[in-house]
Amino acid sequence: MTPLEIFFVQEFCRSARISPDLVSVLKVKERSRNPVGFMTTIIPSSVAEELRFDGRVFSSARVAHVGPDRLPCGMVLFFDEVTGMLDAIEGFAYGEEWPSVEEPIFWSEPNEQMS
Repeated sequence: MTPLEIFFVQEFCRSARISPDLVSVLKVKERSRNPVGFMTTIIPSSVAEELRFDGRVFSSARVAHVGPDRLPCGMVLFFDEVTGMLDAIEGFAYGEEWPSVEEPIFWSEPNEQMS
């Protein structure tokens, strides 16, 4: 997984109060990119039992600032509707093209949100 994908899943772990160490074993099944973001699906057998969510979708209220220009980006994690286990990660840019360089990455302050 890319550092940015790890960063996004670790945000979920922080929110769900589960160990961020679970992210290190995730393996990518497929990654597709487009001009405004990416979608990465995860190999189901690489997802730890604890990496579950009650809902189908998790989206952080915080904004990720990505790349040297710190472009504002959002993220959505998708969870399998039957098992509740992590299924896919989506990253998207707010109003601009996806940054060509994805590091460094910073979270916004908690009160900075995109609507």
